[in-house]
Amino acid sequence: MKNRTTFRVIYKDTDAEGVVYYANYLGWFEAGRGELLREHNISLTDLKNKENLVFAVRDLQCEYLKPAVYDDEIIVETEIANLSPARIVFSQKIIRKKDSEILTQATTTLFPINLKTFKPTRMPESVSRQISEFISMSNRSQETTSS
Repeated sequence: MKNRTTFRVIYKDTDAEGVVYYANYLGWFEAGRGELLREHNISLTDLKNKENLVFAVRDLQCEYLKPAVYDDEIIVETEIANLSPARIVFSQKIIRKKDSEILTQATTTLFPINLKTFKPTRMPESVSRQISEFISMSNRSQETTSS
């Protein structure tokens, strides 16, 4: 299932020419991942406070295709591409709203860390199951749409 979150490019996101500074896309990607999980009732705050678990970025591959500029409305589109008990892989795009142009796309791999030991750990079964369920629902919905 995809989450689509909209932002407007503000002055602080840009360089002197009004073009979005490349690192700012990473913050929008992070916000998109958080919104996707929140939309499916997975609270990162609860995972931290109740399970002593946080997610860390293991790998990020980002392709910058076209620039966003000051005052553009952008859509961050996020979906889970792969899931295992040891990692979540997100596929993301930043799209300019007015013309649906894909500006940037990324694949980000996160892994769970135990806050007490700061070592990689497995996701709680309940979280894996919950994510798997909405991936399955998404796949069924896509099959129905493409039929």
